[in-house]
Amino acid sequence: MKRTAMVVVGLVIVGSAVGLGTQLGKSGTTPQALNAPMSSKVFVGGDLHSLTVDGSQMVVTGHQSAAKSMDGGQNWTALKTLDGEDIMGWASNLGNTFAGGHNGFHMAPTNGDEFKRIDLPGGITDIHALGAAGEFVYLASPQAGFLASEDGGKTWILRNSKVGQGFMGSMLVDPIDPLKVFAPDMQSGLVSTIDGGLTWRKMGGPAGSMSVAWNPENRNQIAVVGMSGGALTSDGGATWSDLALPEGGSAIAFSKNGKTIYAATLDSEYATIYRSLDFGKTWTTSTGIVAKKQTSSGKSHDEKPGMDPNMPGMGHDEKPGMDPNMPGMGHEETAASDHSETAPAERPLKTVLGVFGLASTLVISSAFALRRKDRIEQTRKMAQRKSGGKTK
Repeated sequence: MKRTAMVVVGLVIVGSAVGLGTQLGKSGTTPQALNAPMSSKVFVGGDLHSLTVDGSQMVVTGHQSAAKSMDGGQNWTALKTLDGEDIMGWASNLGNTFAGGHNGFHMAPTNGDEFKRIDLPGGITDIHALGAAGEFVYLASPQAGFLASEDGGKTWILRNSKVGQGFMGSMLVDPIDPLKVFAPDMQSGLVSTIDGGLTWRKMGGPAGSMSVAWNPENRNQIAVVGMSGGALTSDGGATWSDLALPEGGSAIAFSKNGKTIYAATLDSEYATIYRSLDFGKTWTTSTGIVAKKQTSSGKSHDEKPGMDPNMPGMGHDEKPGMDPNMPGMGHEETAASDHSETAPAERPLKTVLGVFGLASTLVISSAFALRRKDRIEQTRKMAQRKSGGKTK
């Protein structure tokens, strides 16, 4: 009876392990996504780069991983074709989604999960910021400066080689006037252009800007996160006020209806998504965990818009055109990177499952061995009784 119970226990253990493995396979998510309903956490790696609300999806990117959520940050699906690509900027236009990072420029159909790397002119491979609206797509690279495409990313032109090196994350492009762009600049705070990137001006906001978002229902309401904290303007940058963020908050986004502000923080290799319905007075996760807010930076954000004489590329005499040292407009797709290596966050769980499965196998093997021994003994005794008690 005990040996039979051992078999049942072993089968239950293996069944549980197989069931968990099947669930992972069906969901298409990595182990970190399983934690999301309880903590709103998602694996990004050692650095958190951007948080974007892109249509019906929320996207978070980091040093090792990018993931999307279709339910406001409660459940996450890892974008496996972007594993290890160190994605920093995110944008979408009418039919495509763009992701740019230290390892290149990537494109996928809108809301798609299969990204392919795209060649850029001049061999540009390091993209720190992206923005798009309609057929206009913009990118900023420390290698080249600020580039623009007016045909959905098929061909590119260098708009300004003296700005863009310090831009970060997602840039805001006005869907009504796509020549109007806002960008977070690590060197100069929030900056903007009204001529598609030829000339720029400072808008104020926190120093060392890393993330910017605006209310889709009121684009004069803009939130910025920088090294010195967060700031909010409701008049397009004319005046600013402090925005209290969750402690460690470094990326920000508005919901599609503009009623919710999202902020992301990094804990080890996991991002936690917080939301605020009162413009930063309180922050909670999807399960109601209240965030500890970081102290106000105490920095004045009332800097007046205007030309920064110390900001490179601010001259109005800059002529649009390609850098003479920048060859070709090649934009052929290249083969996607090999992403067969197991993501770091998956390894602990897979290791546990492996040990779990091995232990289960040993239990079952031992149980079947004992059962087989019992049957041999029973057969021997039956043969002994039939032969009159004689043993061979």
